[in-house]
Amino acid sequence: LASWIEGVKGMTVPVLVLIMAWSLGAAVVDCGADPFFSSVLTSENLDPRALPVLTFLIAALISFATGSSWGTMSIVFPLAAK
Repeated sequence: LASWIEGVKGMTVPVLVLIMAWSLGAAVVDCGADPFFSSVLTSENLDPRALPVLTFLIAALISFATGSSWGTMSIVFPLAAK
C-alpha cells in the first residue's frame, strides 16, 4: 500500500500539468486564436518550404508565452494537423 501511495504522489504533478495543458489548449480554441494561426500557416501566398520554419517559430512564441511544453503541444498539434 505504501508503494502505491508513493506512486500516486509521483504522478500527481505530471497529471496536473497535462490537465492544465489541455485547459490552455481549450482556452486558445475558445478565444479563437486557432483560426488565426492556421490561417497564417495555410495562406495561399506561403511558400510550402517555409511551413516547417513558420510552424517552429509559432511554437517557439507560444512556448515562450505559456512557459509550458505540454501547453505548446496541445495548442500546436491541432494547428499543424489542419
